[in-house]
Amino acid sequence: MTRVSILATLSVSLLGGWLATPAKADEFNKETLIKIDQPVRVDKTVLLPGSYIFQLANSDASRDIVQIFNAADDHLITTVIGFRAEQVEPVDHTKLDFYQVPAGETAALRKWIFAGENDGIEFRTNETIVPALARTNPAASSSSSAGGMK
Repeated sequence: MTRVSILATLSVSLLGGWLATPAKADEFNKETLIKIDQPVRVDKTVLLPGSYIFQLANSDASRDIVQIFNAADDHLITTVIGFRAEQVEPVDHTKLDFYQVPAGETAALRKWIFAGENDGIEFRTNETIVPALARTNPAASSSSSAGGMK
């Protein structure tokens, strides 16, 4: 199993800075360790500050199923079915994009783009903030790039 170390730097202008942290990525399941310093919503689950492992599920049926584990990789927190996300240029490092949410709402993860690639997974947002998103700016999102190779 090949693992690549990367430094993930997450920042969302609305919420201030995210913590920089070492992250690792696995080529097959795209396993990535991410540390967050503020709550983040992924689909209907809110991840509290801490470290998490995101990885694609080992499924022959779909490569759009994401499993989120604790940092020790011994407890599955949630499984999310996303859909393919693409962008024109490949990214050097893991990239996380966030939905723009109203003030006071938990940051909502929109896309996880895999390091060294131009594709990833897009997540839907919680239905309770969709009307508020539509009122603020339906196409807007904040973007954060995971930093340099280590």
